[in-house]
Amino acid sequence: MKDKNILLIVDNIWEPLDLTTTFGIAFGAACGRNKLLLTTRNLDVLERMGSTKNFRMGILNEEEAWILLTKMTGNVIRTRELHSLPNDVCKECGGLPIIICTIAKALKNKSHPSVWKVALQELKAPSPTKFTGFLGKEYAKIALSYEYLRDDELKKTFLISSLLGNNSSISELFRHVVCLDILEGTNLTMEDARDRLDKLVRDLKDACLLFDGLRSEQFAMHDVIRDVALTIAYVDHHVFTMRNDVEREWKEGDKLKKCTKISSPYSSIIISKLLPNDLGCPNLEYFYMWNSLFKNSCSTSRRASL
Repeated sequence: MKDKNILLIVDNIWEPLDLTTTFGIAFGAACGRNKLLLTTRNLDVLERMGSTKNFRMGILNEEEAWILLTKMTGNVIRTRELHSLPNDVCKECGGLPIIICTIAKALKNKSHPSVWKVALQELKAPSPTKFTGFLGKEYAKIALSYEYLRDDELKKTFLISSLLGNNSSISELFRHVVCLDILEGTNLTMEDARDRLDKLVRDLKDACLLFDGLRSEQFAMHDVIRDVALTIAYVDHHVFTMRNDVEREWKEGDKLKKCTKISSPYSSIIISKLLPNDLGCPNLEYFYMWNSLFKNSCSTSRRASL
């Protein structure tokens, strides 16, 4: 590479690499006229490698997302029989490049509306228990970002964040995190705990698992990332949300005994049938339900509510 103009791309890095010692690739000032482009889902990896010129690939706007989808699917997107399906699929991707590219590759040269409808349905309602279908591999990649988080404190904060709505305030997240005793350390003052949570939120943003909210005190999570988080929460930690609000799940006694958290933005008919006497959840540590129609029933379980 000496005295040449070469662009070398090292893609999809999950851990810091010693490029010079291990691979013999000049790094930093030793690159000379050559350029080295590194890609990763975690900013911390680049910073630990000494990279200083870092930029984020954010969410695409509607126009950018449509251009990317049309370029990757080709002329099939103009098929008259598809009607509004391409637009609907593009909007459901939410501007996330990894999802747009995957869906576009799967739908390239596919002109039958049923194939597009299946893709759209998968985007709207993915499996709550496993990663399957068009986006199975991409969901698994996002899950890998979660697995690479350095400690349980970050992982727990991420999973709790997925139970809150978009543009929730960090102050609201703070209430949940403190009540569940997620923050590590002893004798933390309220200011110490808030500073620690602020750093955790920044770390999750650097890992591309959270995004900025509409205001500086808010955060957001992409719907696809939330789908992955809720699957992890259900499978690994027995967390029940609206995605699992189906009667056959709640009729199984073993499921209820293992349940650690219940979270729903609306009143659940199924849960209301079980309260207050038949909700057999001895491991329940978190009960969060907005717009509840059975607040009086919940009053007997205040230790499990926030």
